[in-house]
Amino acid sequence: MRFYASHVGSGLWGLYDGGVMSWLATDLSENEAKQQAADRNVIFDQWGQRQENERRPVDPPVEVESATWTAAGELDYWVREKQEWWAEQADRTVITCGSKLLTFVGPVP
Repeated sequence: MRFYASHVGSGLWGLYDGGVMSWLATDLSENEAKQQAADRNVIFDQWGQRQENERRPVDPPVEVESATWTAAGELDYWVREKQEWWAEQADRTVITCGSKLLTFVGPVP
């Protein structure tokens, strides 16, 4: 994925753009940085804006279970990355861990 959130020190988080190898922001909270990275990864890939046929919204979002190291949430978007479909899971119920997580789930029907 092109965008990712990273801790930059002193309790601050940043949003890094791997496509241009620079920081877009360095003064965010952890949740803000992860949310912004996930939102941008739905719209953009390494080369620019994704085509409409490379994004599939899940409406309404589907509740999903998750591994023990992350909170459960809702599947609300599919994105295509190098011939593979990835599912975007957003935790909409617990604000303190309200970030989005991209997880490979295999081929989409």
